[in-house]
Amino acid sequence: MTPPARDGRTEEQIWARWQQTSDPKHAAAVKRAKKEQPLFPPGEHDENLWALLSYLRFKTPEASDETVLRMLGPSVAAMACTDHGAAHVANRLQEVNEQYGEALAQREKDAALFKSLGHSRPSIEATPPLDVDAWMTAPGYATHDGQSLGIFKFTDKDKLSTVAAAPINITETGEDEHRTCYVTVRWLYGGHARVETMPRAKVSGNEILELSGRGAPLTSSNSKKVQDFLQAQEQHNHARLPQVRIFTQSGWSQDMRSFVVGREVIGEPGRVIMPGEAAFLDALMSRGSADEHLRLTIAVRDRSPFAEMAWASGFAAPLLRLLELRSMCLSIWGASGTGKSAVQATTTSMWGRPSGLKVSGDVSSAALQGELARHRDLPTWIDDTQVTREGMTNLMAYIVGSETSGSRATQNGELRARKSWRSLAFISGERPLLQIGGAAGAKNRTLEACAQPLGDAALATQTHQGLEKHHGHAGPAFIRALMARYTDRLDELRDLHRQVAAQLVTETTEQARYAALLVLADRLARVHICGEDEARAQAASLEAGKAFCAAVLKESRETKTTADAAYDFVMNFVASNWMGFDGVSPIHRPGLVVDEKDDSGRRFVAIFQTAMNDIARAGRFDIRQVMTELSAKGLAAKEDGHLTRKVSVDGKRVRAYWLVLDEEKVGAESTHGSPNGRPAMSRPPSHHARMGGTPS
Repeated sequence: MTPPARDGRTEEQIWARWQQTSDPKHAAAVKRAKKEQPLFPPGEHDENLWALLSYLRFKTPEASDETVLRMLGPSVAAMACTDHGAAHVANRLQEVNEQYGEALAQREKDAALFKSLGHSRPSIEATPPLDVDAWMTAPGYATHDGQSLGIFKFTDKDKLSTVAAAPINITETGEDEHRTCYVTVRWLYGGHARVETMPRAKVSGNEILELSGRGAPLTSSNSKKVQDFLQAQEQHNHARLPQVRIFTQSGWSQDMRSFVVGREVIGEPGRVIMPGEAAFLDALMSRGSADEHLRLTIAVRDRSPFAEMAWASGFAAPLLRLLELRSMCLSIWGASGTGKSAVQATTTSMWGRPSGLKVSGDVSSAALQGELARHRDLPTWIDDTQVTREGMTNLMAYIVGSETSGSRATQNGELRARKSWRSLAFISGERPLLQIGGAAGAKNRTLEACAQPLGDAALATQTHQGLEKHHGHAGPAFIRALMARYTDRLDELRDLHRQVAAQLVTETTEQARYAALLVLADRLARVHICGEDEARAQAASLEAGKAFCAAVLKESRETKTTADAAYDFVMNFVASNWMGFDGVSPIHRPGLVVDEKDDSGRRFVAIFQTAMNDIARAGRFDIRQVMTELSAKGLAAKEDGHLTRKVSVDGKRVRAYWLVLDEEKVGAESTHGSPNGRPAMSRPPSHHARMGGTPS
């Protein structure tokens, strides 16, 4: 919307219009503004500014920006807030104008559609003069009784009995990707036509009464009669009812001809009916300037190879399905203040507002599965794993890679619908995600490195602030480029991916494929989003990819994929705390050396479960996985299938983990030991130390 250069109302008339509201917050803000008092109380500026400006623009579209800002000026100055000064309010008002203009343009399109098809599609629209012909009927029914507009049924005596006090129709039918039928219901309320698209089963069942809360002419006494009419009306007019494609999940359609981002369908047209909170869908919208967004993200991309791969990961997520790759994790860990969250925000900003799409590290298993399902084919930003619940860090890579939620039953024993996803989960924290002795599958689908992607706190702050204003442009543009170039020629895209993978060096072949995914996404985005030359884009992306792979390879080698590293870590703990295992009266006993030996004459050390839990937490390994592997190697003893065995302590039988004692390590420590001949404290390997150190 372009505000008028000259006002169509006087200031007195504008104040009067602004005061005509039933919203107490808006009324209070207008009252304070007229008295030149602070516009909002301290701490509520961000929360209310956008809502107030949207309300003022809606109430007085004929008022110029200059007049609105002049009338609010004294109250804005009275707030004495440097972040919400006159310039900031002016910028926000301009953004409101753009949004309001988009809404008006959409309303004009909807009105034209209403006129051509005889039914409505928007949520609420101004209704033309009441017209009987604008509403469909069915044999045995009428929409006008000569005095009022509604739904009426002919009786046996050819008279009309009232079914509903206002007209209501099914105006549209459709199916989703699972062949579930949907209908669009339209009704008249308060002089406006309202619509709701919902599963057809709801319209045929008791849930139709939900529409009464939105103004539909439904009550508990007439709902069955209205349902009978709607069924007859739909069948009688089925041939002329428009058919619409329904989408209920983000990302690619089954035929790869459409892609859903929030409420937008890219490609073949359709309607998005996605369950879940509206805030998530609101975040997946473009805002601000596409050019400014590109400038901000390129500034981040050019800081380091890891920042470039993080930038590329925003475009890599929708490529997973096209390249037939499973979900993956991209993990970055290190000290705070190095730009980890800033590069993650860059990744997410390709699709929408970063703060609205971020997932906190404090997430349960079920919640993580839900987040992955609704981010389907989009990147999932998981921030700050140091607040992750106990045990969840070890599960994250496994959950992401499983690509489907666990089976759950309803109260009557039927299975719930399982959620599925194909996502790139970008995870950050102050400690590594991968663990010693963890499942090889999770490691193969995880690219992890310790890095300082930006190393500049000022740039990180600038990035966060800028991306909150400018976002959501590059992702949809990238999808349109893929549709125009590759979705009909997937073999060509997969050949490019294989060529890139052959040039990268990683711990495993599968990791090379995921690294090549990021490099290919970087290359395609440079060409189709940044407009760079193909040869230059190819060289730059490959150079960054090789540097990134070197960091990932170093990390992979330091977090060994076998249980050997975990065994070394445990034995370091035993040697470092030898008095607790072999002393006569230790203050705190983490375990003890038992008399029993294995077939080779090697002694066992029994480690109590609480102590082993502490060791595993510090060493970041999974006890079950490690003990299973060590048992297969003959380095641990089981009892009747249990990973633990019983040991006698002060006359009581308790369970403990039995591991073969590394006499050489303990003996080596004793050469540096104390005067009493017992081993002295040892220092664990450097990698263990950086993962949390050896517990004492």
